[in-house]
Amino acid sequence: MLWQVISSIASAVAALAAFITAIIMAYQSRLMRQSICVDVLLRLDAHFNNPDMKAIRRKAASFLLWQRFNPHLVLPDTQNKCRIALDDLLDFFEGIAFLSLRKGTPDPESVWCFFFGYIDYYLHAAKEHIQQAKKDDPMQWQELIRFHDQLISIERKHHRKGYEPPDEDQLRRFLEDEAELSV
Repeated sequence: MLWQVISSIASAVAALAAFITAIIMAYQSRLMRQSICVDVLLRLDAHFNNPDMKAIRRKAASFLLWQRFNPHLVLPDTQNKCRIALDDLLDFFEGIAFLSLRKGTPDPESVWCFFFGYIDYYLHAAKEHIQQAKKDDPMQWQELIRFHDQLISIERKHHRKGYEPPDEDQLRRFLEDEAELSV
């Protein structure tokens, strides 16, 4: 009978130890996921701010400034190179949207914190370009557009006055700043 009590106590201790181990492993897994999310976010931010991407952003902004505000001016680079730069930038944002929506890393709230202003302004400024591209490929930047809606929901949650899309003057100033990025 004593052995049965000891065996029962040992089983209960083993079950408790397994339960505590499972909790610790779940916590460790959560910490690892957060660490990976931060790492991915910091890598995306570093890529977004590296000289090559700044050159792409500068050309994309120049193209949008020309297209929206000054179609009569001559672009510093050829128009086609600047249009390709805009496509590259939108593809970069599309990649972030894919990673966040489909893979869960980085999480949308973190992307909102780091990239919402850029995504929002570039999507508004490139609206005509995106519509034109969708005529050839209706799925073009679809993930990005859907993700932008999700980021707007996060923006509304964080600001009492809600979300207000940028007006033309704000877009112009933003694009002028981006067009003058130093590499």
